[in-house]
Amino acid sequence: MLSYKIGRNGISPLVTTVILVGFVVAVIAIVILWGRDFIQEKAQKSGALEEVAQDCLSIDIRVETEVGESGIFVYNEGNVPFEGLIIRQHCIGDTLAETKIYHAVDVGQSLQLVRADVACGAKVTLPAVLYNDANRFELIPAKRPSGRGAPLVPCSDAKEDVKLS
Repeated sequence: MLSYKIGRNGISPLVTTVILVGFVVAVIAIVILWGRDFIQEKAQKSGALEEVAQDCLSIDIRVETEVGESGIFVYNEGNVPFEGLIIRQHCIGDTLAETKIYHAVDVGQSLQLVRADVACGAKVTLPAVLYNDANRFELIPAKRPSGRGAPLVPCSDAKEDVKLS
């Protein structure tokens, strides 16, 4: 009868060690490359936010109400332009509505905001952005960092409160 001897030889320990070391080196290289890009991106964003924070120190707004209190003029009296305005509108019944306006206001220029004939929370467009049933407004100028899709960053130190009847 024929018998076959089955060998119990596998991969040699040297080949196993070389494969394992190569795998570990590849994983470490991937982590380092990803980490470097991640850290560079974080540093760029942090630098852009730092610039915005410095610019916010130079923003100064003055607010005047229109005759008959149908609207508000926002004047930029600071040293730098701002790219938008965040308006927190306090409506009847303790409802708070926030409206973001992406409209640049250069130094020495103004922005007119008028009452819209809509209730709190409705969609509004410039210049009619003030809700008819709101009686108090917080106007916060905002800067926009450089970069694609960057959101408005509020400059809270330059905030102005306005009450209309």
